[in-house]
Amino acid sequence: MQMRSAIVKISVIGAVAVGSFFVFMKPAASGSPVAVIDDGGQIYGTKCAGCHGADGKGNERLKGRVPDFTNADWQKKHSDDEFTQIIKEGKRPMPPFKDKLSDDEIKAVIGKVRSFASK
Repeated sequence: MQMRSAIVKISVIGAVAVGSFFVFMKPAASGSPVAVIDDGGQIYGTKCAGCHGADGKGNERLKGRVPDFTNADWQKKHSDDEFTQIIKEGKRPMPPFKDKLSDDEIKAVIGKVRSFASK
């Protein structure tokens, strides 16, 4: 009886895990599922935080070479289109990400960057 209870619990956990996976999926234009982009935080954390800092203030070793994203005045001077261009093409010392990030991922990263100034 205990073995049957354990099997039922494992089955329920598996079903919940699979169901949760599909909740976070959406069909791509081709009809195949693609993971939904997060709020940009994960991408920013892996691709940007090394230089721009986890808090958006910039890595101390690159002071003066990377912007402080927490500065609302600085952010007001730069449009989303400008951010998109810089992310895609790069701006010394930042490399280009046009072959590494999709347009949706870039938009998500810009959203994350914009969130630093609102804190």
